[in-house]
Amino acid sequence: MVFLVPLFLIKYLIHRAPDFFDWRSGVYEFPKELDTLELESWRIIDEGDYQKYLTLTPAEKNRKILQIEELLAEDYQTPSYKAKLLFELGNLLVVQKQYKEALASYDQALNFKPDDAGIFYNKACCYALQGNVALALENLERAIKPNPEKYREMAKTDSYFDTIRDDIQFQVLIQ
Repeated sequence: MVFLVPLFLIKYLIHRAPDFFDWRSGVYEFPKELDTLELESWRIIDEGDYQKYLTLTPAEKNRKILQIEELLAEDYQTPSYKAKLLFELGNLLVVQKQYKEALASYDQALNFKPDDAGIFYNKACCYALQGNVALALENLERAIKPNPEKYREMAKTDSYFDTIRDDIQFQVLIQ
């Protein structure tokens, strides 16, 4: 019997139902064509919207996370798409309040885009949510330095910084 299913479903079954796979079963992964891989990656990135992530059900968030992880695992994934996919993965994890995992995803994205101000801004948000003022300010400063107008204005009203808004260093940074 042959089943054609997405890779994330196979991984889910292996993890959740290991007895499903025994010595008589195996998995053959069809490699994705480059065009298909690029289109799927672009679709995930293009649909990426933090406000939309907030409205997803837990099952929808998990499905999107699995889709991103599947695309990241592809052998021929480009560094540019990897960075963008890791950024989106981090955003989804923040929505799920998995801040340590989100920070790990943002850190991996920095391996491909070391000077991306958006990644530093999102890391600052995660650290602020965790109450880590020093790292929040350090990352916010790194985001503001290359693009002061955008990230200063965002930080002034972003609710993620409410816990550190009264901090004198934060006030200096956003002025």
